Amino acid sequence: VGKPMIVVVQGTNEFNDYNTFLRAMGVALSEMSQQDKELNIYAVGSKESNVPNFAMEFCNLSESGMKGRGKKIKMYRATDSWMKQYLSEVNHFMFFSKPKQPLSILAKGAQDLNVNVSVFNY
Repeated sequence: VGKPMIVVVQGTNEFNDYNTFLRAMGVALSEMSQQDKELNIYAVGSKESNVPNFAMEFCNLSESGMKGRGKKIKMYRATDSWMKQYLSEVNHFMFFSKPKQPLSILAKGAQDLNVNVSVFNY
């Protein structure tokens, strides 16, 4: 069994658009290859951020559909400092914010490591 596909999601405290989050998760799912049997989502952010809650809800709702296709989905909460150590292993970093909000230090670090970074402003 190969390594799981790893997606990191992080958002500003002001981001609150679940539909935009769902579209981003659709992008992540479309990037999974036939060989990928597991999608691990690491949610980084403060307790005030909606993104970790969005990630948990998405995983809970997607679990049975993924299982039906022989795939697993898991969600983990991670701190910035822990995630920073493992950025090079990330397949896709997704950052969620309102328009004109700056990228996080962690998202910039992922860009510096040539990790696929997507920014969703809404």
